[in-house]
Order: sequence, then C-alpha cells, then structure tokens
Amino acid sequence: MQKNREIKNLLDCAINKLVNHINIIKNMNQLISLSKINEAEMNYTTAVDYSNILNDSMKLTEAYELLAKFYLMNTDKYELAKLSAENGLKYAQTNENLIYNQLKLWYSMSKAKLMEAHYLNTVVAAQYNSDDMVDLIKWKDTRHHLPLFDKDHFMEVTYNSFTKTTNHINQSSSI
Repeated sequence: MQKNREIKNLLDCAINKLVNHINIIKNMNQLISLSKINEAEMNYTTAVDYSNILNDSMKLTEAYELLAKFYLMNTDKYELAKLSAENGLKYAQTNENLIYNQLKLWYSMSKAKLMEAHYLNTVVAAQYNSDDMVDLIKWKDTRHHLPLFDKDHFMEVTYNSFTKTTNHINQSSSI
C-alpha cells in the first residue's frame, strides 16, 4: 500500500513535470535547448514506467500518447514515436475491452431485472403445478425460453394451493 502511494506520488511529480514541458512545447516560438529536450524525454519515459508499474492502463495510454507526440513534435525519433503510438493503441484497446465488459455487465443485469418477476411467478407456481415445474426445468437445463406466464393460471394455481393449505389448517385445528 505504501509502495503504491510512493509510486503514485512519483507519477504525480512526473506528470507535473510533463505539464510544465507541455506548456513549453505549446509555445513554438520559444527555442528549447537540447538539455531541456533530453530532460523532457526522460520525464515522459519515467511517466510511462510509473504508469506501467501501477498497472493503470488509462494512465499508460495517456503516457504513451504524450511520449509519441513528444517524439513527433520535438525530435527526429520517428521510430520511437511509432513504437510509443503502437503501445498506446494496445492499451487503448484494453480500455475499450473494459468498457465493453462493463456494458455486458449492465446488459446482463438489466435483462435479469426484466425477467425477475416472470421467473419468480414461475417458481412459485411450479411448487404447486407439475407443468410449470417442467417448464422451469427445461429453462434451467437448455435455456429454453420460459413460456409467457398467464396471470389467471398463476392466480388459479396459487389460490388452489392457498385454499388447500387453509382447509388443512382448519381441519387440524378442529381435531
């Protein structure tokens, strides 16, 4: 935990330095000395390294994007710019997969919520009716669609079971 905090602080420092270098780079009228370019390159690569250590794909994507932009705009190291961009794209695809998985989760949860009432009615009716039990078993084993549930059928099945239970209780108490 402490190590992650230290790494996060180092990453924040590196990002602050990057912001300073970005401000310098944005002003194209200023001449950037070779030592400043080397220092900026070291800061960008440090940000990539720290993001990689933290295993934060969003930060890593951003760091590779900044590094690729730096190489293109301020140096002649186009091969490194291409490599940085490719690495950034790889992590961007990972981030898209995370979003895709989140969307799949929300879809599954909403689908489950939509069928919840229908499924619960079938479970309740299946306790008292063998046809409903067969439908429930088919659905469980084969993921066959549950038949549309008839409200009148549900009321009849549950009412009959309720009256049987009530009559049984009345008979037991009269004895």
